[in-house]
Amino acid sequence: MAIAHSSDAARVVARPLFTPPAHARQHAVRMRDGVLLATDVYLPANERGPVLLARLPYDKAGDECFMPAIAAWFTERGYAVVVQDVRGKGRSGGEFDAFVNEVDDGFDTLEWITRQDWTGGRIGMFGDSYYGFTQWAAAASGHPALAAIAPRVTTPDPSSIVSGGVFRLEMAIAWVLETFLDERLFDCRGDIDWTVRPQADIAAAVLDGRHPPVLDEWARGIVPPALGTPGTIPALHLVGLDDFLAGAGLAAWAQASSGPAEQQLLIDARDHAWTARETAAPGAAAVPEGDPHPAFLEEYLGPLLVFFDRHLGAALVLDGARRTAAAAAIAPVRWRIDDGAFHAAAQWPPAEVEARAWLLTVDGGLDADAGAGAVQPEPESPGVRGFVHDPASPVPSAGNPFFPNLDRTDESRLLERDDVLTFTSCAMPRPLILLGAGALDLILDIDAPAGDSGTIGHVMVELLDVGPDGSAASITEAATAVDAGDDRIRVALPAVGWELPAGHRLTLALSASSHPRYLLHPGTAEDPWTARGGERRAYRVHLGGESRLEVDVRGDGR
Repeated sequence: MAIAHSSDAARVVARPLFTPPAHARQHAVRMRDGVLLATDVYLPANERGPVLLARLPYDKAGDECFMPAIAAWFTERGYAVVVQDVRGKGRSGGEFDAFVNEVDDGFDTLEWITRQDWTGGRIGMFGDSYYGFTQWAAAASGHPALAAIAPRVTTPDPSSIVSGGVFRLEMAIAWVLETFLDERLFDCRGDIDWTVRPQADIAAAVLDGRHPPVLDEWARGIVPPALGTPGTIPALHLVGLDDFLAGAGLAAWAQASSGPAEQQLLIDARDHAWTARETAAPGAAAVPEGDPHPAFLEEYLGPLLVFFDRHLGAALVLDGARRTAAAAAIAPVRWRIDDGAFHAAAQWPPAEVEARAWLLTVDGGLDADAGAGAVQPEPESPGVRGFVHDPASPVPSAGNPFFPNLDRTDESRLLERDDVLTFTSCAMPRPLILLGAGALDLILDIDAPAGDSGTIGHVMVELLDVGPDGSAASITEAATAVDAGDDRIRVALPAVGWELPAGHRLTLALSASSHPRYLLHPGTAEDPWTARGGERRAYRVHLGGESRLEVDVRGDGR
């Protein structure tokens, strides 16, 4: 899901399917409707063991997900590994319909595994992104053989393609162009022309006029319903703080935690590719394509091994040595925001975290709220600050929507635009850790003609770490749609994890666009997806005690 950058117009090029290694046993597994799904089986030395299953649309033998290397790592540790191309992808039959068939196909695959003579013990599932979703789908199927799952950077809710009512344009188009055109996988080479209007034609311009219908559905919020998160199955939830699905992953963990089974949460400063925020740190390399380094596999898969040993009931004999399932208690929550050791906690956010509020001031300040009961300064006129949204010159988004930790940029130029409102704190006298969640409350009005209904504009929120040299690093961002009649809005920041060093400032940036990250609002009553033109539209933020930022923090920072 790379987004290429070059001087050439974008085009898609089909990727060849990889051939499974000779030692993989290849099967065509029949689903209830007769469709055959291509499935590879990797067995440990004794040809029997507890089973780990992954169902993915990215080529079960390809270099993007390096499943043969992962299978070798697990089989060396006594597990049998089953990897399957989902319906309509790779070598599997049937037609692919994103998110739709995974519950039934997951159940039927689990049922097939239970009938094999190499199945020893219970079945677990693992995988990232879409093949994290297939774990939730299999869990929702209710098959009794599924004993544990380890979903990473994922969600059971397909509506996460929309953030706060705003379509994730760049991510969705890139994903569709590379994955969801037909049974093949593609590379998107060259620069996508994001200036094409209507925005519904952006992908078609790459595809010589072909319109992927799934984009029309997603852009209008037409997605399959969310799956349940049964807390009856033990789960290791792996959440990346820099992943666009971080909030959705945390919500899934919270929902599943109401059930009786153990729900572990591991939170790291990673993006959607599980790339570390500090990629130069030892052991923190990006997820590779091709043959991964053994040290990377240890870091990537080690937490899963401990979890599956614990819950698949395995007492494995390897080279004469017995490795039993971990009996020691594991903290329900483990988190880190750097390359150091994980911190243990009983809950998320951790108990030592407290909410900190900052008030938005008319002079562009982000003033720490002294709190109730404190001596307050003399009140000043709350005031109003505003900007004009011009769809012909939108605020540009920075970085890669999937892999921001590979493409981190200095965003200080964003703060210089006259269509971006900024509010900046005083320099931190000591380090402050932002850890947990947050929200921005705004009193806002948008100049929309009388009679406009539905969504009249978008609000983009970004928190930035501004250093003494003026450089600005993105901490987190979010979007929300504003409907006619809404003058008080709340923008949720569902996952925040960042250390502001001493001398740095926290900056809040407000705008009406972040393009192409999010669908651009035309400033008219037209459907943003099909609008061909646009008009300038004024935004005004009313400042005072009710327009405020609140973020969970750990440490004083004052």
